[in-house]
Amino acid sequence: MVKIKFDIELSGKKYLTLSNRQLSMHLLHLDNKINNNIQYRLGWSIDRITLVGTVKQTKNIDGTTRDLSSIMQAVLDSNMDGVEKLPKGWLLRDRHREQIAYIEYLSSDNTRGRIDFNPNKLSEHIQSTLKDFIALIFEDVKFSRIDVACDIFNIPEEIIEQYQLIKDVSTHTYRGRGGQLETIYWGSSSSERQVRLYNKLKERNKKGFGVIEEIDTWWRFEAQLRGKTTKEWFESVDELLSYFTSPNFIPLDIVGMEKIALVALLEHPELIKEMGSTHTVAKYKKLIKRVVENDELTTAMIEQFKDDVAELQKNLDSWLGYIDVTDNYTEDE
Repeated sequence: MVKIKFDIELSGKKYLTLSNRQLSMHLLHLDNKINNNIQYRLGWSIDRITLVGTVKQTKNIDGTTRDLSSIMQAVLDSNMDGVEKLPKGWLLRDRHREQIAYIEYLSSDNTRGRIDFNPNKLSEHIQSTLKDFIALIFEDVKFSRIDVACDIFNIPEEIIEQYQLIKDVSTHTYRGRGGQLETIYWGSSSSERQVRLYNKLKERNKKGFGVIEEIDTWWRFEAQLRGKTTKEWFESVDELLSYFTSPNFIPLDIVGMEKIALVALLEHPELIKEMGSTHTVAKYKKLIKRVVENDELTTAMIEQFKDDVAELQKNLDSWLGYIDVTDNYTEDE
């Protein structure tokens, strides 16, 4: 199983529970004064999917057209709970008022529509119902966005906040009032690939959801893939992980000015353009690769990802009826 969590309801509040079968256990070895041996858990999942398809046009017995608009209007007319009409589309919610899915016509082409949802939040029954609904309203369905997430449990904040994506992309960091790390974004949200690292536990607490006592911290590494990268989702995530690392894992044989320069690059990857000659840039790229290969957390994330990839692919295929993705669309199309 790849889906690493499910919610149970206790006294009206939803709590996260964990399963040893669904999470891999790891030990992080750090030779410093913060922590030496940290026991943590990892789990990969598909956290968000956007599908784009052609809206089916069929005729009712009375000759009227049955399409997305008429189907959603019929649902609204039935006063069904959890369906809300918005200016541009329709919002579906569960009994906890959590969003299940959002549906709309594409602004650039009213013969096509998109549906956006988080499979992590859906029970098997709701997933089955939603798949039937997608088959009812769409044909020629393709992915336009996939978010692939790794949940990291019980890594202390002072360790996780040292991680960077060592690529020359824009970086935006957000901290709480006390200076605690909340979210880091690498890359633009409109680009084909963006990475986020954020405090999932804090987000969950804000929504009033509880967690069991064995969870001290909960961070999420999330790769947002759009357009053609949804076809190459495994290669894209695997490559992004190869740039994710921390100064805690600089090999011991790297010392002196090399280590000082490397620490600076790990904190400010954009500085590599100022390293001088092509030879020097190549040298430090090789040193960064050694740090990544020596990084125990990143290595564990990569290994767990490769272990889980078949189940992740099965999850994705199920939303397309086991039809291969031969073309891709961006959400703007």
